[in-house]
Amino acid sequence: MSAVTSQNILSKNNELYIDSSHSSPLMQTRVNSSLVLQKLDSTSFVSVDPTTDIIAQPTDVGLDQLKINHKITFSAAKIAVSAVAAAYSDIIFDYTDASTPNAAKCDFSLACPSLFTLAHNSTLNVFGRAVVPITTDTRSHAGLSAIGSLDQGTIVSIITKSDTLKYFKHNLTKYSSKIRGTVFHIDSEFVDNRNILCTDTESVFGFDHINPTIIFSSTVDQAKDYAVMAHALAKITNSCVFHVFNSTLPAQDLNASTLPNTPQIPDLYYFRTTFDLLTRNKHDYKNPSDAISAVFSAYNSLSNTNYSPISSFGSETAKVAFVCLGLPQSGFNFTRDLPQFYQNDSLFINISAYTDWSLTSILNAISPSVETVYIVASNPLKDSSRLYADILVTFYTLPGLKKNIHFELKNIFGFKSNEVLEWVANTIKHISPSAEDYNTENNTSSSLDAILGSQTQDQKQVGLDINEEINNDPNLQIESSLFRESNILEIQKSIVFKDSYKTDFIFDTESENLYSVKLVKFIRLTPESYERNIFHLEFDTTKSDLKYDIGDALGVCGENNQQDVIDFLTWYNQNPNELLTREINGTCFTKTAHQWFKQKIDIFGRPNKQFYSYLASHAQDSTESKALEWIVSNEGKDEFKRRTDNTTTFADLLFEFKSARPPITSLLNNIPLIKQRHYSISSSSNMHPNKVHLLIVLVDWEISGKPKKYGLCTKYLSDLKIGNDIIVSVKKSAMKLPENDLSPVIMAGLGTGMAPFKAFIEERTYRKSLGIEVGPMALYFGSRSRFMEYLYAEDLEVYNSTDGVLSVLRLAFSRDQPEKVYIQHKLAADSELLCDWLFKKSGSFYLCGPTWPVPNVKEALVQSFIDFGSMNTKKANKFIEELKEKERYVLEVY
Repeated sequence: MSAVTSQNILSKNNELYIDSSHSSPLMQTRVNSSLVLQKLDSTSFVSVDPTTDIIAQPTDVGLDQLKINHKITFSAAKIAVSAVAAAYSDIIFDYTDASTPNAAKCDFSLACPSLFTLAHNSTLNVFGRAVVPITTDTRSHAGLSAIGSLDQGTIVSIITKSDTLKYFKHNLTKYSSKIRGTVFHIDSEFVDNRNILCTDTESVFGFDHINPTIIFSSTVDQAKDYAVMAHALAKITNSCVFHVFNSTLPAQDLNASTLPNTPQIPDLYYFRTTFDLLTRNKHDYKNPSDAISAVFSAYNSLSNTNYSPISSFGSETAKVAFVCLGLPQSGFNFTRDLPQFYQNDSLFINISAYTDWSLTSILNAISPSVETVYIVASNPLKDSSRLYADILVTFYTLPGLKKNIHFELKNIFGFKSNEVLEWVANTIKHISPSAEDYNTENNTSSSLDAILGSQTQDQKQVGLDINEEINNDPNLQIESSLFRESNILEIQKSIVFKDSYKTDFIFDTESENLYSVKLVKFIRLTPESYERNIFHLEFDTTKSDLKYDIGDALGVCGENNQQDVIDFLTWYNQNPNELLTREINGTCFTKTAHQWFKQKIDIFGRPNKQFYSYLASHAQDSTESKALEWIVSNEGKDEFKRRTDNTTTFADLLFEFKSARPPITSLLNNIPLIKQRHYSISSSSNMHPNKVHLLIVLVDWEISGKPKKYGLCTKYLSDLKIGNDIIVSVKKSAMKLPENDLSPVIMAGLGTGMAPFKAFIEERTYRKSLGIEVGPMALYFGSRSRFMEYLYAEDLEVYNSTDGVLSVLRLAFSRDQPEKVYIQHKLAADSELLCDWLFKKSGSFYLCGPTWPVPNVKEALVQSFIDFGSMNTKKANKFIEELKEKERYVLEVY
């Protein structure tokens, strides 16, 4: 094979091709999930002395000559990233999802053609070893292949996309110590379900368990340069580095590319020399931020660039500042596309490298004149930003900073370039008026305008209309006084008298003791392609006084979906920032309309008949009023039942009967508060101190002709991000382990009904570890499919091993064979064991899951007592009743 030179490169439609007559195609391998832990034989790598003629190095090359002769430019960011990854890796895993539109697989033969050498028809990296590119599918629990390779001591790089990064979380958490020094090159662009190209800058956050250094490149040249620095940082800090790039950046003119002409593999020599110079001086850096600054500075000296981890431009006397990540936002580049006029009136802070230690530098870059700071994010979920949260927390906890700055989050996900420009321009004009606006006085922020309104507008009614009927239906469960609008005096009072006016929402009418816990782990247990989303959650209870016992349930205070609330308030023409006050048990709570509807008001719950009547009294259209009254009459009972079965909500009724528009305070007084949902705790507090686990299935259903609907609380939990806090309570349960540790325990769980039994098994495992003798345990677990729904499979297999506490493990997967197999069939097959453990050895039986198998399960127990306990049917049933009274036959069904 001949060496590939710049003459072999052909350009077509801004893409690179290699003349096949001068090179051999590079074979790529697809790995299967069943082989993910297969070790790569180290003998497959070509051992080449890097000082041999294969990588000819001119002697005495000075720094200036390196600058002049070794500048490499690429036509696209994807190609640049591929080249750098090939230069510094033994194995490159391409996890670009083939099913994702617009996903181009990395072709390393195109990325850096002169990396092909004469020896062994292979691509060699800067260390003289053969580079092996592996293309693999992205699926749940991705990354095992790479981790298996890292065990061999090889250098691994991973190329993936931002929308598939979530699939790595499980294994990056589990094997965090193994991926140190690994670089992830992450393409921020993806095509959403609307077939629209979007930028996601948020998914790279939320990997606190590995604390990666995150760097963002915003041009094709930066993609190459920052990729080099990413590998240097990974080497210096021995930590994981995320390099986020944009694959859709405009391609540069290929003819302008300066391909080096140093004899024999010049680009490889450039990459190696640069890497050596960046990593040769090893220091004990105080934190990753210092290491980043050192590498950026060294690279600037080598390449005559002017890169900075955090940079700013604009006016030093600006009143408004924009903080944005280094990527172009939705195709808009602040430094390139914003007119100079607006740059003169504002300050822009650009983050090219981010760690937790970068926050102080970001805040110090804000000029003293700044009054409002916009954190610009591009988040597909549209309801949060990790950067925004980190900056806010640091700002209010770091001493010595000016504290009268207003921060706002602006999510421009899905915005077009002109829409970003329009938003920036309008924002700057509002706070820093241009010359043409000087005749108009406006010295307050838009958020304050929204909250307080104009001082000259007509005064709003605060009291209640004496002619309006108050709904006293007890089913509404709205305790204490009614909602009312808040005026400016009440806002001032809430600031002064904090004990009487609460601005937090730590209250609930169902529980006295509420706790705030933080999500620290989220793992989806079923494949992404599977219709049922079952997931495992872990919350940190360190900062709360939450205590729980085996079998307890966790009450979760769920919230409505952010976008659904915004859509409803917009349709209702309700100002989301209007302040409303309500007294709860003698304490006034003042919040915005948006906060009430998102966090407390069950607007998407099912209404009772009283609400239909209430709407009828407010309908301006007589036809609609009569229709509402008819639905709750005897004649309309079938229609009411149909609506109930179809889960018609309060919001649905308002959308349907448009003439019924009660005042907002009246509407709130007639919709109940969101109730807590209770879920069995799936952990032992002894085995997991300061943690509480949940096992949840996302509840969803479809109604013909309507969008899919979700259970409020399970959807709320499924949308949580690492670091989010939620409000919970603890509810006692009869699902307790026997007081006698030697008592046998039989557990039957279907699906997420496995939750309390995971806690049972963990608790007995903990006690056994203390030297306490424990009795036998049997688990009968049922679900649809072993491949899709075998929850905690690896853990259960370990507990069922020779030294484990789980003596018997019976699995019933109903859809894995032609005939249906359920847990009652497995119980019936162990009839003798059931009688022995329950009747002869005074054991306990527990069932958790749906109600439908209860009769068949009971029948299996009754038959076991008849067959092996010398009982007749009547006596066997009576024995089960005795077990119930002694809390040895416990059902938790739903």
